[in-house]
Amino acid sequence: MIEVPGEVVELQDGMVRVRAAARSGGCGRCNEPGGCGSAKVGSMFRAEHADIWVRNDLGVGVGERVLVCLDEGVSMQAALLGYMVPVVGIVIGAAVGVFLAGAASPDGAAVVGALAGLAGGVMVSRWMGRGKPLEAEPTLKRAEAEPC
Repeated sequence: MIEVPGEVVELQDGMVRVRAAARSGGCGRCNEPGGCGSAKVGSMFRAEHADIWVRNDLGVGVGERVLVCLDEGVSMQAALLGYMVPVVGIVIGAAVGVFLAGAASPDGAAVVGALAGLAGGVMVSRWMGRGKPLEAEPTLKRAEAEPC
């Protein structure tokens, strides 16, 4: 399970808005010799916090510390739909473009085919992602309770 600690900042219609601090990425060696500093660069493009709306099954109130829990399989599924499907579309589109162009202009045809494949891959990934499974919903745990 992926756990994100946060604080409840709003209640509305059986839902709570949890404000979670942005995570610092990387290995934590930014200030040590040999550290690459990627977390520092990433922090320039990252928001200070993220707000997550979750169903309030625990009856928590504003100001309470909670954990937002999400199944790891959901993030893998999202990564595959968001990245892998469009990349496969690019490769297939470029190959089809080169095949159709023959010896005439394979580079230009590859670029056109890759762009068409990207568009097709994005459409397929959006279509596949429309049916959101029920287990994709994040859940709440109290911060002092045992981990998700």
